[in-house]
Amino acid sequence: MSVGFDYGTSWIVSARKEDEKTNIVSERNCFFDVNSDFEEMLTESKIPYIKGDENGEEKIFVLGRDALKLANLYSSVDKDGRRKNLLRRPMQRMVINSKTDKKSIQMLKHMSQALVGPPKEKGETAVISIPADPISGEFNNVFHASMCENFISELGYNVVSINEALAIVYSTNPSTIGDDDEVLSMTGVGISFGGGGVNGCFAYKGKDTIRFSYPCSGDWIDEQTSLICNMSQSEITIAKEKFSQDGLLDLSSPSYDNDVLSGLYIYYKNLIYTVIKQFKEEFIKNGTQFPHPIEVVVSGGTSKPNGFEKLVEQVIKEVSWPFEVSCVKRAKNPLSATAVGCLNAAISIEKRNN
Repeated sequence: MSVGFDYGTSWIVSARKEDEKTNIVSERNCFFDVNSDFEEMLTESKIPYIKGDENGEEKIFVLGRDALKLANLYSSVDKDGRRKNLLRRPMQRMVINSKTDKKSIQMLKHMSQALVGPPKEKGETAVISIPADPISGEFNNVFHASMCENFISELGYNVVSINEALAIVYSTNPSTIGDDDEVLSMTGVGISFGGGGVNGCFAYKGKDTIRFSYPCSGDWIDEQTSLICNMSQSEITIAKEKFSQDGLLDLSSPSYDNDVLSGLYIYYKNLIYTVIKQFKEEFIKNGTQFPHPIEVVVSGGTSKPNGFEKLVEQVIKEVSWPFEVSCVKRAKNPLSATAVGCLNAAISIEKRNN
């Protein structure tokens, strides 16, 4: 038995093989605090929460999906008339948000351990996703990686961490034809567009020869759109997900009849152009070249809108990456692809060990 776990900024996702089927469990990576007067209501409504102390005051912390619902329900307006975002996030820009929110470590530990659960067998392998250090060099992921590994190892797992973008490669298997018509599996570019940032890697036969990240993605889109629509960031998040699901947010056919849709389209386009240009510079800096056309696979919750992969392909052609791209594909299940890739890695590790 083995498990794959994706530590995403917006979602945490667990993947496990059970009876030849892959069982996916996910939860929003967020929490919301209320005072103790809410306990009876939360208990009767069967809303999960934990009790704790913060700044000398007894509080109740609502976790996951219900936290987002309550944050929107009890949203308020600041003195300047702007909608305030009361939702609290354990992670920000791909890593643990402990600098600005001291409860982040406790909440992330509680949610991740609850989602993964104890090992089914002694010494079970758990592979978790870790972001690459950002291109800008403004921070590293050492503290984040260590804490995330500790959360899961405390449950009794043998924990291995891999790059988030490489997990995309493991779950989708991009391939190309090499010399002498050799099929090069697990060879291509994987790009994970998450909530807190974008991770990318160039993989050759399952090894990420180059990895990088850009600490700006879906959260930035939501934040910028909220400023022009006078809505809270969490309200934009809900609207964005609904528009994506209903097909109204289509990056190949922009709509300017709705302020939210207009803002989302403009900032999506800006993000994709910025990321693809940044990655081109990174490829050039590292001297990345490849003699055969390769596939690019995009994934992550931010990649869900219709037309996303087509816009990425268009921008790659416009900025001229230093190698030929045969196509850009989106993972079949963008939200769970990283966790499934981690699971595939965990299964491979256990097979080798046995």
